[in-house]
Amino acid sequence: DRLVQQDRQGFYVLVFDPGESTRAMSQLKRAIVVDDDVTLRLVARRHLTKLGFEVAEAETGKEAIQLIKERPFDLILMDLQ
Repeated sequence: DRLVQQDRQGFYVLVFDPGESTRAMSQLKRAIVVDDDVTLRLVARRHLTKLGFEVAEAETGKEAIQLIKERPFDLILMDLQ
């Protein structure tokens, strides 16, 4: 079981598998959500918080890079458009 897999389009996706992957997810602590849509950031924050993540947000890639330089993240969710 791999926690992160590459899909057919070449994107990397996080796999939520009830077996080993779920145990690995519970060990992750920090996530950053990068999206210019405040509603999508809010929804992602709520879901990640329920999973036990400390969540940071960035509206732009530039903001995200600055935050990533300041502290490590275990998970990065990013809007690619």
